[in-house]
Amino acid sequence: MVLATTAIAIGALALPGVAAAATCGDLGPAKDYDVFVAGAYTVGNTQIQGRVAVGGDARVAINGGYGVGTALPKNAARVDLVVGGSLTVGSSGAQASNGSVTYGTTLSGTIATPNGTLSHQPPPFSFADSFTDLRALSGQLSGLAANGTWSITPWAALTFTGTSTSRNVFKISAAALQAAQEIAFAVPAGSTVVVNVTGQTYSSATKPTTRISGAPAARLLWNYQLATRVQIGPSIEWQGTVLAPSAAVSFTNGQLHGQVIAASYSGDGTVLHDSPFGGCLPPPPTRDLVLTPLCRNPQSNATNLRLTNTADTAVDVTWSDLDSAQGGALTLPGRTDTYFDVADGETPHRVVVRSSTETAQATTETRACAGRVQVSKVVTGDGTPPDGPWQITLDGDNGYHGAANVNAGQTVGFDVPGDYEAGTVPIGEVVGGFRYTVSEPDPRGAVATISEEPVTILDGMIETVVVGNAYAATEPPPGGGGEGGVGGEGDLTPPPLPGPGGPVVQPPQPTLPPGAPAPVAGPGLIAARSADAADLAVTQVVVPARTQVGGRALSRTTVRNLGTRPAEDVVLREIPQADPKHPNRIVRLVSESADSNVTCSSTRPVICHVGTLAPGAKVTVVARGRMLVAGSYKSVVQASSPTPESNTTNNVGVDGVVVTSRSAPLRVGVRSPAVAVAGQRVTYRVSVRASLHEVSAVQLCHRPARGLLVLSAPGTYQSHGRLCMDISRLRAGHTSAFLVHAVASAQYAGRRVLLPASADSPNRARPARGLSATQIVDVEPSGLG
Repeated sequence: MVLATTAIAIGALALPGVAAAATCGDLGPAKDYDVFVAGAYTVGNTQIQGRVAVGGDARVAINGGYGVGTALPKNAARVDLVVGGSLTVGSSGAQASNGSVTYGTTLSGTIATPNGTLSHQPPPFSFADSFTDLRALSGQLSGLAANGTWSITPWAALTFTGTSTSRNVFKISAAALQAAQEIAFAVPAGSTVVVNVTGQTYSSATKPTTRISGAPAARLLWNYQLATRVQIGPSIEWQGTVLAPSAAVSFTNGQLHGQVIAASYSGDGTVLHDSPFGGCLPPPPTRDLVLTPLCRNPQSNATNLRLTNTADTAVDVTWSDLDSAQGGALTLPGRTDTYFDVADGETPHRVVVRSSTETAQATTETRACAGRVQVSKVVTGDGTPPDGPWQITLDGDNGYHGAANVNAGQTVGFDVPGDYEAGTVPIGEVVGGFRYTVSEPDPRGAVATISEEPVTILDGMIETVVVGNAYAATEPPPGGGGEGGVGGEGDLTPPPLPGPGGPVVQPPQPTLPPGAPAPVAGPGLIAARSADAADLAVTQVVVPARTQVGGRALSRTTVRNLGTRPAEDVVLREIPQADPKHPNRIVRLVSESADSNVTCSSTRPVICHVGTLAPGAKVTVVARGRMLVAGSYKSVVQASSPTPESNTTNNVGVDGVVVTSRSAPLRVGVRSPAVAVAGQRVTYRVSVRASLHEVSAVQLCHRPARGLLVLSAPGTYQSHGRLCMDISRLRAGHTSAFLVHAVASAQYAGRRVLLPASADSPNRARPARGLSATQIVDVEPSGLG
């Protein structure tokens, strides 16, 4: 199955109306499975109504039971769990209810197959080939023209609006999507919906998202082409298929109607309903060579093209421009995308690619590659902030600089150049992108945080960055403990809880780290047998999202009773995820405040006795802590009651904070000649220096300019189009560097090229940067005068 696309097919898909169903593509072997992963699969407390296929090793029934094929008819000939590697079954018990199980290498433990068999045999298809096709499909979908729009309200309700009766395509950044608490679709009934989500990471717990509605799960597909991590849950009933062929997907405490296609998968406390994707996807092309024009680099003025080889074997081709003397030879490895440039991008060029058996032709795009960086301003804290606005700056590794004044609650957009970079990658991957860094020169007395840094813009990408300013109160709030009053190590034993707990059902607890003690005492989660019951729903927000050691973080937790009956003896308890035996060494409580009739412990793990919550009632607990250790931390809070609940998937609130050490000073420099002669060799030096303190785990990276063709850079490796060097330890006053040997390109004669570099380490809040420039000149007469 070949799943790339031609430029003609992409353009046609944006038009109303789709051809007969016979022209629709599909998901290949993945279409038959609720979960389809290339690598590892680790789950507990999980029920899968349909089938599962795992290319790597599978670990099931880990810290909770596991069932697969629970909603399928009995059929021993059908394999409901396919494992390409080893299958490990935990002690909690696992069962393939209605079908069979196969594994590729070894089996540890026992999985019950009451209506099927358990056997040692290889998968019936190639996972490697399937995921090559799926990555191609993901790249094809990401290239579809968006024919729908989206908008989000101040109260975080996101609406996708489309009018096509056949296929509605949307494009949104991961940052914008995860800012939504509710997601709704307004599209014609029966239409296919494709949402292309840009960015490398996505989490539904950021806000968190709690509801998706308006589009049938069987015709809704979320495409995370460039994502390396996708996190779903908790407390959500996710609608639609997740296509993230290069991402590690995790799903906790929730339900999913659709399929998950990922590089790896982990889950806990989840139910996956058998809702296979049935929408109409683009059909695969019928040729091995596909030439797609992209856009023009507005700085180099070269236009980009992507040449796809969908065959399994390498192909030698030549390309030529019918409108100029440009051309060359390329070797295309099997199943790859090759990006290359044609000069004079403001003029259309007819480019022809020929192999021994095929010819592909396309006319280049003159449209400039462009994207948008949206910066939102958020002001928090109990202190009194100054009047706005605050100045925000945006700097790119291409020399771009922008600045704007933004007031609290406002969003400003920067329209910036985008880029692709010449090179060869597996089908569906992308080369290049300009990197942009948001900064706030003067936070005006606040603790400043920046949600994402840097952001990469290709073409058509919209990325959102949140700049937060937290203003602390000058005095402790009423009832607070002050610095010396609370938060010592003290006695960590929480007060006893009245009343017995009921029987525990899935999900009994959030996932704990290995070796962690059991959560503090409290009622279990009790599922009701009817909808006439209580329903505790927890939301938690931690601000700022990023701070330094010694800085403060504020956690605001709200628990509501969404049910029809009062919830009695409600307990709200924190379940520490980092160093659970000594949680006060990670965060020291500074103060707590809560609504009336709520009493909380004064040390971690925090436990609050809420009492009885009537239907529709809510309480809020605010805790402030001083961060003591650098790291990335997750705050997990759970509410429970002896009263049965109609929904136990929304009892957990999760948010996080990143804590960095005080910035370790680094200085980055690029030493290059001011002038380089076209056709001659150029050598330049990229360096980093630790000025005051020793710095560990430094990564020094440089993005070469297109005008200087790199011959070698000893001691470096390539990472996302950059040359990088890792330095395990850089002593104070010492410098590490690497040399780049290149040839000045004649195509760039008369132009000034930029040579950016950056250095980062875990001890820095943001990368250190350096920049140099070289003018390329042509001193030899061309002879064409």
